Amino acid sequence: MELLGLTIFILLECASYISAQSDLKTSPPAIVKQGVQRQPYRSEDSVELPCKAEGVPPPKYTWYRDDEVLEIGNDLRMTMITGEGTLIISKPEAKDQGFYQCNATNSFGTSLTIKTLLQLANLDRFPSRKPLETHTPEQGSSLKLSCVPPNSFPKARIFWSVVKSGQPFQPVREDARVSKDFDGNLWFGYVDKNDARDGAHYVCMVENPYLKTLVRGEDAVIRPSGTTISSSAVQVLWTSVTNALGLRGENLRLKCIFSGKPTPNVKWERRNGKMPTHRFEGANTELIIPNLQFEDTGYYECIGRNQETLTDGVRKSFSVTVQAKPFWIEEPQDVSAAEEENAVFRCKAGGDPSPFIHWFINGVRITDPNLPKNERRIQRGVHEIRFVNLTAADAQVIQCNASNAHGWVFADVYLNVMSEPPSFIISPKNDKISAGLASYNMTCRIRGAPKPLVWWVKDDTMISGGDKYIIHLMGTLEIMRVQSTDAGKYSCNARNKFGEESSSAELVVREPTRILMSPKSMTVTAGSQAKFICTATTDPDEMGNLKIDWKKDGDFIDYVAAQRVFKNRRDNAVTISGCIPLDTGRYTCVATNGLNTVEATANLLVLAKPEPPTDVSVTRCQGRSAEIKWSPGSDNNSPILGYTVDYNTTFAPSVWYKHDKVIEKSHTETTVQVSPGATFTFRVRARNVIGISEPSAHSKGRCITQPAAPDNNPDNVRTIDKSPTKLWIQWTPMPEIDHNANDFSYSIIYQRLDDGSAPRPPHKVTRFQNRLDYWLDLDVGVTYKPYKLLVQAVNSNGFGPPPTPVIGFSGEGEPNIAPTGFKLDESYAISATEARFTWDVVDPKAATINGWMTGYAIEYARIINGQTARRRRLKVPLAGRKPEDEYAKWKGSQASRGKRQISTMSAIVSNLPPYSHVTAYVRVTNKRYAGPPSNSITINTPEGTPGAIVNLVVVAVGSNHIDLKWDRPDEPNGIIVGYNVYFQEVIKTKDGRNTLGGKQPRLPQITLEPNTNPASYKSRLAGLQDRTKYRIYIHARTRIGEGIENFIEATTRMPEKPGRPDFRITDVGLTTMNVTWLPDQRRPGGGFFVKYRKEGRNYWEHTSVQSNQKWINITNLEPGVVYELQVVSYNGEKHQTGSGTKVAEMLGASAVTSSVASAGWFIGLLVALILLVAALVIVCYVKRKRAGQYPVQEKEALRGGYYEPEPEEHGFPEYNRGADPALNRSRGSMDSVTKPVESDSDSMDEYGETDPGKFNEDGSFIGQYGAKKHDDRGHEGTDPASPAAFSTIV
Repeated sequence: MELLGLTIFILLECASYISAQSDLKTSPPAIVKQGVQRQPYRSEDSVELPCKAEGVPPPKYTWYRDDEVLEIGNDLRMTMITGEGTLIISKPEAKDQGFYQCNATNSFGTSLTIKTLLQLANLDRFPSRKPLETHTPEQGSSLKLSCVPPNSFPKARIFWSVVKSGQPFQPVREDARVSKDFDGNLWFGYVDKNDARDGAHYVCMVENPYLKTLVRGEDAVIRPSGTTISSSAVQVLWTSVTNALGLRGENLRLKCIFSGKPTPNVKWERRNGKMPTHRFEGANTELIIPNLQFEDTGYYECIGRNQETLTDGVRKSFSVTVQAKPFWIEEPQDVSAAEEENAVFRCKAGGDPSPFIHWFINGVRITDPNLPKNERRIQRGVHEIRFVNLTAADAQVIQCNASNAHGWVFADVYLNVMSEPPSFIISPKNDKISAGLASYNMTCRIRGAPKPLVWWVKDDTMISGGDKYIIHLMGTLEIMRVQSTDAGKYSCNARNKFGEESSSAELVVREPTRILMSPKSMTVTAGSQAKFICTATTDPDEMGNLKIDWKKDGDFIDYVAAQRVFKNRRDNAVTISGCIPLDTGRYTCVATNGLNTVEATANLLVLAKPEPPTDVSVTRCQGRSAEIKWSPGSDNNSPILGYTVDYNTTFAPSVWYKHDKVIEKSHTETTVQVSPGATFTFRVRARNVIGISEPSAHSKGRCITQPAAPDNNPDNVRTIDKSPTKLWIQWTPMPEIDHNANDFSYSIIYQRLDDGSAPRPPHKVTRFQNRLDYWLDLDVGVTYKPYKLLVQAVNSNGFGPPPTPVIGFSGEGEPNIAPTGFKLDESYAISATEARFTWDVVDPKAATINGWMTGYAIEYARIINGQTARRRRLKVPLAGRKPEDEYAKWKGSQASRGKRQISTMSAIVSNLPPYSHVTAYVRVTNKRYAGPPSNSITINTPEGTPGAIVNLVVVAVGSNHIDLKWDRPDEPNGIIVGYNVYFQEVIKTKDGRNTLGGKQPRLPQITLEPNTNPASYKSRLAGLQDRTKYRIYIHARTRIGEGIENFIEATTRMPEKPGRPDFRITDVGLTTMNVTWLPDQRRPGGGFFVKYRKEGRNYWEHTSVQSNQKWINITNLEPGVVYELQVVSYNGEKHQTGSGTKVAEMLGASAVTSSVASAGWFIGLLVALILLVAALVIVCYVKRKRAGQYPVQEKEALRGGYYEPEPEEHGFPEYNRGADPALNRSRGSMDSVTKPVESDSDSMDEYGETDPGKFNEDGSFIGQYGAKKHDDRGHEGTDPASPAAFSTIV
């Protein structure tokens, strides 16, 4: 950064200096546009010779041709462009050729352009064409076709073509055998029959690229003789100049043309050092050294070799000398100086030979006696002219020419003498910078003549310099090691003998930007995420300007183009998702506040599985091995650990197999084993710690092996039991890769072992398509007899190795024997699911087994309503028998002895259905069949724990309750006596996972009334937290215990104000009444309580909050008193909604009226008679009304029951309000309490509330409609006296 700043500062200084000079009041002329040293022209085109100069006053122009003044006005073909000296020659002629030079003159001197040679372009024709030249060389001999090109300016291009009559010419393609020398001749290293080109003509063509003109040389025909070409040694046919002279900065070309058969290979060497930068053309026959330098001087050799010249080859040496045109070592420069100052001009040039230096003043050679003398002009040697104590008359133009035999260089500069007071080119500007800079330049550009004296002042104190401050040439102040104390007011001052100037500016210095947290280098695997974090701070006043961005490998990241790279706007971190190896690199955090910039860099290394190897090829295929070679792919930043080779064959081209051989990382070739009679293709994979690469492309070339007899026989030869009297021989087919030849088949020989029979003739089995197993089906007519089997592979080249004999059996039949004595073991305690049975042992060797006896099978089933359910089976293996014992006798080995003989078998069945009638029996089994059943017995299993409840759903959810519904278990396994409910809070952790809180029971748990078993239940889980997710578990419970759980999850709602409830008053007595409420259907609330007070009083009394029922009995009331009541829906203290007010009058007399009523015995007697008559009338009315009806509605009325339909599918309404005319009454008393009309269609309420006599200890209602009875074995049946219905638990 410091070097860059210094470079910019120097450029600004130079620009300011040039700007100062360009604004001069007077100056000598200076050439700014001129021509080239040599310029061709065509007579039909106009010629433009450029010349333009700058000066004050503007210069006048004069042209010279061959050092004679060109009278432009006398030739109408010549004009000069207005405002400059550019010469235009229209319709140029041959006489216009010559050296042209332009002079630009004003009152302060004369400036000259370089001399331009104007030359007419031309291309001569070939001399008169000779007759067709025919060449008849022998095949294998060399040949030269000559070409003498005509004169051309500019230099022409020479090439050879082949021409056929009526066809366009085709250029001859040059190579090591056919090549053109620098003179244009075409050489053949040796001639072959193809050079005849079917009689085509060889023609030398010359082209002038400036004129775009082509001339054609003489025709030649090649007619080779001879029929064969013999080999020949290398010889030199032609070389370029061996003592080569090259010019510095230009290209040097050396060439060798060799003969010989085969075509020689050409190589170049430098004898005395390292070859310089170079290139070859023409199949290495031509060496080109571009931009030749003095150090390239030396000896070079071309070497030709072929099979006949293999040792040292044929060599040709070249001596290269490098000289140079003149070039500037120190070129003169324009000088602008004030009066009384000095000026120096230096002109120094290099070249070989050394150039001569000539000075000119205003175009006149300095040695010319006609040049006016000047005592203040001093020449020091040939390279320097000095002017001292300048005056205004010393303004002039000075030229320097350096020339040698190879060319010249020319400089035209001026000396300008000025006189002016100081003035500002650039004044100091107010600026704001950052502390910590190595240096800061406060720009101040001054001009004046003589050169002004410049000084700086900071806050009224003169700056004295030292190592803190530097005042530069044009006035700029450089402040070193910037600190906050460098802030202040700076003044730039300048003075010379013509006046004084001053300019000021304020400098503000801020604290620098600093990186607090630098990104950390990391290594990740491909596909993962990389994140770089960077934080920075800066001066408090610049925090709003602080920006952080990122570079990758020095370039700012384009987040639109780099779709997987994201920058977080909040913390400025950069994230690369799904990293790939191309993401590897340097990531730089760039923090800036606009005043200074700081950077911090971290490296990202992305590791990935390797790229696939390339260039896989088969280098050798012989016998049963193949050599494979490949080139490694990229290791993707993780070293390659090894390689694996895959192969496929023409048998299954789409299936690739992995070769077992492990190849080390250092090897890129291996030998693998292959099988006969197949065609193999290979591919290779690379492996590193990250993984295995994708497979390479298929190998170049294949390995085709010769056929041979099979190397092995099929595996897994065995017999399978398909049917009695059948011998099914089965084996695993051999893959095609193991066939080793065509006409593959299997030869099968079998022999019965128990009757001394001879082996049967071989059976031939050809391979079947698309099968996993092959078999041979033989009808042997006997059940379960032993056979020896031989299966051998065969192909067109012969048989496989002798096969290993295998023992097998013909098919088994059904056993003809049943066990006896099957019974329940009374000594073993029977449980709900487990019992032990015993029976008499069956001889496993009995012929009636019809196979190999494997043991017994106990079959049992549940009896339901006299019908036998699906049977289950328990296999009881025969103890002590092993599978191999079946073949031991026929293999000549010893069978296992097993356990001692017993007479009784026993087995425990451990998955009996609980609480059931169970029937069971036992059978004998062989490997395929089971025999006839034994005697059957029936047992009764005791009660067990139930299965899981079914159809568990959430009916409704509030802010602190969840309503549930479920059906009883499909497998009650006894009498259901209740349900246990538990719940857990589902807690989401910080990492997004769910965990469970402590498991809590619902209190109290649900207990059913005796002799009830409702099909469905509903219950409310209350007292929950709002907006909380819960997992709720429900277990059915028998007298044995709780069964398998079922669970469901639900989330409580946000607390909200519940809707307004309604209610009814029933069962008004002397001191008690029943209140039943109807919650709002959409916002029911989680709990309810009743407010009541004596009519006219201010104080309300409250019942407890009820969450699991919709009624309450209010007790301890006063007889004969009128009460006001309200029901409040409750979702917590902040969310309550009250109903309207209703009144009810208690039975009996109040304390106020009782004293009046007791005034006389007559009044008491009269009241008693009235009450007795009223009671008789009520009883009669009720009896008549209930005739033939079940008292459902009566019981409902006792507790204020009402009907609620099931929720519709589109939602889960928590409650449905019933229709009850009594709810519309605003006042009630003992005489005015109206019961709803009873109906057979009335059902149980949504949550099952009823009168207190029908609730158990937890307040849950036990349905009594449609209850199912249980017999003593748990069989279910419907009570004929009860209609089918379900009831609800709350």
